[in-house]
Amino acid sequence: MKHSLSLIPQVNGNIADERTRFALSSDSLIQIEPGFEFAAEDLLRFLERHYNLRLTISSHTALPIFEHTQAGIINFCHDSGMVHPEGYQITIANGICDITAQTATGALYAVQTIKQLFHSAVPELPAVKVYDEPLYRWRGFMLDSARHFCPVGEIERILDMMLYLKMNKFHWHLTDDQGWRMEINDYPLLSQVGGLSAPSPGFYTTEELHYIVSYAEKRGITVIPEVDLPGHCLSLLAAYPELGCSGGPYVIPSEPGIFYELLCLGNDDALSFSKRLIDYICDIFPGPWIHIGGDEIPTRRWKECPKCQERMKEEHLSNSRELHTWFANRLQEYAAAKGKNLITWNDGIDEKLSRDIICQFWFPYHNAYEKAVAESKRGRKFIMSDYFSTYLDLSQAVVPLKATYAYTGHLHAGKEAAQEHAILGIEAPLWSEHISDRRSRDKQLFPRILAVAESCWTDAEAKNLHDFIKRVDHLKGFFQTEFSIDGNMYRRDPFVLIRFLKKAIRIISMLRQAVSPNREK
Repeated sequence: MKHSLSLIPQVNGNIADERTRFALSSDSLIQIEPGFEFAAEDLLRFLERHYNLRLTISSHTALPIFEHTQAGIINFCHDSGMVHPEGYQITIANGICDITAQTATGALYAVQTIKQLFHSAVPELPAVKVYDEPLYRWRGFMLDSARHFCPVGEIERILDMMLYLKMNKFHWHLTDDQGWRMEINDYPLLSQVGGLSAPSPGFYTTEELHYIVSYAEKRGITVIPEVDLPGHCLSLLAAYPELGCSGGPYVIPSEPGIFYELLCLGNDDALSFSKRLIDYICDIFPGPWIHIGGDEIPTRRWKECPKCQERMKEEHLSNSRELHTWFANRLQEYAAAKGKNLITWNDGIDEKLSRDIICQFWFPYHNAYEKAVAESKRGRKFIMSDYFSTYLDLSQAVVPLKATYAYTGHLHAGKEAAQEHAILGIEAPLWSEHISDRRSRDKQLFPRILAVAESCWTDAEAKNLHDFIKRVDHLKGFFQTEFSIDGNMYRRDPFVLIRFLKKAIRIISMLRQAVSPNREK
């Protein structure tokens, strides 16, 4: 039989519910095969915290299973034949809970499902058989630490939340006009001026960056750093003004906006800095991707800059957009030699941009969908982050739960659709222009981040908004406790709509100049 269990994200595949219970006690055991230690320890911590159970973890060969079925045993097994590397199977029957997975990440996801099944005051599970695997391989969340600095402890909480929701890509926006958050020993003024002197002061040391990467890795999460180039970089230029077109002085702004100051692409020192920055990122972040921003680039400074104009002549570039593309392609070539691929926002894509650069689709400017579909057919990969469906910093009056839950990540332009294999998945950004602490962060995240997780994981035909809301209500207390949510999950901010309208007007006016393909002849 197939029954709907109260799980978020809802599982794919069949759920056979035998309507009996599997009970744990202090005599129960957890048995594991090598590689599943962290998953078992994660479950152990949960049982101790919620039920004061301190179970023993042992290897499979330590004790015969049949001697312990009366006390209950949780058995972690490796299955190399499982189709999806992040998939898992849970079989609970006759006093045994078998967790089968191909990888440690699959076993971790099985544990997250089991945690949600423990929703009573006693340590019991329903006797079920579940097979589950994700819809998308890219299930992302973006945190902006540049506008308002986010402490390491809070990032730990966010990564724990992502694991609970089976999200696997942490896009970390580390630099912007309002702050530079990475310590780089070769450029000490970046953290001293761009970090400590920023309106929201702070930066992450090299040790802290390594720690966050390791913390995420254990939870099956890849960290994708974003360093905004060649725009949104006033915090960089305030520290090293010689890298800008005008030479400064530059001031780190306290307010959000789109500013005209850019990295000088005619300056060889600016190019050398960009490559050394990639070197540093490669040393810290082992994942295969680096995000370079590339959005909202007003080109006035490049048009006025003799060095940039000279560069355009040398490289036979006809306009400033081609100069931007030239820069991105140079960085992609350099990053590729180190085993990395770049990601850019969809403002920055055109036919001459390297096909290896992944596009993160966020804003539907003029002909954006048509352009993206055409690029997908040329082989470009996409991460889908539609502004009006996934931007969690927007008010829930602007981006309601219903819109977020309905988002599929599909890319269409009229009757034309993007190549299916071109869509890597979905990512939800949380920009922090107006988010400075946990309370304001949680107000924007919940419950929509739950909807994002389900859209990333669950097949569209298995989704149902009414059922989802019932599951959210059922699990609300669980999530409130597990995520240490500060405030009401459903609270709304009546003033965010006004801020949204102001931001939309500003973005639209700037994009007309920055991304229109006809802005230069």
